[in-house]
Formats: sequence, structure tokens, C-alpha cells
Amino acid sequence: RLLFGQPARLVRLDWQRRLAVFEPGSVLGYERWQASTFGTVDWQIFIVETRRPGARVDDIAGIRPGAELLAAVHGKPGSKWMLAAVDAIRETSQSRLYDRSVWTRFEALTGSGLDPDLAARSVLAA
Repeated sequence: RLLFGQPARLVRLDWQRRLAVFEPGSVLGYERWQASTFGTVDWQIFIVETRRPGARVDDIAGIRPGAELLAAVHGKPGSKWMLAAVDAIRETSQSRLYDRSVWTRFEALTGSGLDPDLAARSVLAA
């Protein structure tokens, strides 16, 4: 599921699936999850920047041919925090969602062990 981002084009593959096509340099948020009969098994959120053909990209499930990974979380707690951070940034300024520096600072703060909620507040205060 696309959390944020402006696709250049949407292609309907079938009644259930769509393909979003982005211009190089676009920043987007992407949510990926798997479920079983017992509920959610896996939950991941990626914030990525698309690249030009031939550029170095990270291999990210569900994103082809790839993109540069700016921030990522895995699991229920991290995904809930990331969704809260996206909402908090969206409330302050819609345009800041597409600012690459916001997500690289967020990733650096959460990677250093800072609580994602505090990281989001620190990034927004900067």
C-alpha cells in the first residue's frame, strides 16, 4: 500500500492489483504486510527515493527495479511508530513528507536506539 507519494501513472493490473509508476527522484512511503489465518505475520514500512536507470539502488521487495532506501522498519511496534511519524509530519507540513533529509535524520535517530516517537519529534523540531 502506498502511504504517500505522487505516482506519474497508475496501471490497473487486475481487479485487485495496481502498479504505481514514479519519476526518478520521487520520495514515497510504502507499506508491505503478510497475513495468515491467525492475523498479521509480517509488517514492513519503507521510505524510498526512486532513482534513474543505471543508478545504484537497494533491492526492496515490491519495488522494481529498486530504489534508494531512506528509512525502514520491520514488525508491529516499528510500523506503528513509523505510521505515527508519517502522520505527525503530514500534520506539520505535507511537503516535508517528500523531503529526503527528514527521513535520513529519522533513520539515523532510530538506528542509534532513540525511541521512534522521540525521533519524529526531534526531526520535526529541526
